[in-house]
Amino acid sequence: MNLSDLNRKYFLWLILLVYVSALFLNSQMAPQKRSDSVIGIPEYVFGDSIYYMMLTENIVKNHRLYVYDSIDEVETMIKDSTVSLGKDNKVYISFPPLLSVMLVPAYLIGGTAGAYLFNALLGFLTCYLIYKTCKLFAGEEASAETTVLFALGTIIFTYSQVLYAEVLTALLTISSFYFMILAGRRTEHRRRNLVLSGLLSGLLLLAKTTLAIIPIALVVYYISRNRLKNILFLVAPIALVTAIFFSYNALIFGGPLTTGYSREIIAYKTHKIVMDQGDAMFWRNNPLVTMPLMILLMLATQPILIGSAAGINRNWGVREVKYATVLSAMLIFIYGLRFNPIGFWCWSTRLLTPVIPLLAIPFAIAYERKQLDRGLVLTLAVASIALTLLSLAPVSWHLFTQFPISNWIYYEPI
Repeated sequence: MNLSDLNRKYFLWLILLVYVSALFLNSQMAPQKRSDSVIGIPEYVFGDSIYYMMLTENIVKNHRLYVYDSIDEVETMIKDSTVSLGKDNKVYISFPPLLSVMLVPAYLIGGTAGAYLFNALLGFLTCYLIYKTCKLFAGEEASAETTVLFALGTIIFTYSQVLYAEVLTALLTISSFYFMILAGRRTEHRRRNLVLSGLLSGLLLLAKTTLAIIPIALVVYYISRNRLKNILFLVAPIALVTAIFFSYNALIFGGPLTTGYSREIIAYKTHKIVMDQGDAMFWRNNPLVTMPLMILLMLATQPILIGSAAGINRNWGVREVKYATVLSAMLIFIYGLRFNPIGFWCWSTRLLTPVIPLLAIPFAIAYERKQLDRGLVLTLAVASIALTLLSLAPVSWHLFTQFPISNWIYYEPI
């Protein structure tokens, strides 16, 4: 691959155009929309997308953080529960509310279409941060081409088109790491960059609880490089967001460590019962079985990551490559223990989306150093982009509703 000087100048705008165009085209391709907007919610989008949107609408229209007044109002029950019972017997979404809260301004301006466009913009911003981060390790050309490949050939594109928290968590992960690297390399604005890094990584708690490992890993990474110098500027914003997270849990679910996942409402025979997905029975998978399957699924649906694997192998001495690799392995291990290791009703390894931008770093380094065969890169690029386009097709999501890909690697814990 080789981007011309002209294309390199405008490639970010082209990525934005593709993300927005795909949202428009995909909504028109769907057999039915749940909205009267030009860019509506296709019929095949459900689960997390519906409940994030429901919470946003309730915040705007009813000025509340719950979606139902009581458990009796919960009519549609799906296999993977997405609502939870609060201590006040109101019904809340199971996941943290950050995405829904962030969607409020966009919803006020453009309704449902505005919310979905905002999520596509989060995907674009993730690509922009990939580019900025790669430029810290590689030249302009390698960074630009790496960004294009990861923008169009990974699940960042897929989940920028639906209201799942995955793109938001990917953006928070890569941006927190970017500011951390800046703080380590430049004395100018070091404290400001540390605060931004801590704040952005801390917000992961309010986006997806299981990603609490990322701010912890970031602090360990910083200490390994700088010991305790200026550590307070990194830790303080993480502590602040953690306090907000604990307060939300205590107010809504009755305890600082009691999350929505601890009080999920599920259908059991003819009853609705409350279950705790934090219970050990939900985290007893054999990671020796699930981890290889998750890695294979990542590579099979995003072949461009094979280039990242080659970059890791050839550039293990780069500290940031080690960080990206270890963090990826930790998340794969944690989710490998989970009763459903990739998430229900999804394309590829949805839960691992946050580390995809980090894996662009070893790819860009290897590409810059000409450690990757250009013919191989082109082959991987074509395959990845084709598979990503397939992931956006309504027929793919329809198939997932009938034969969820998660069931293919489901390992019964009990």
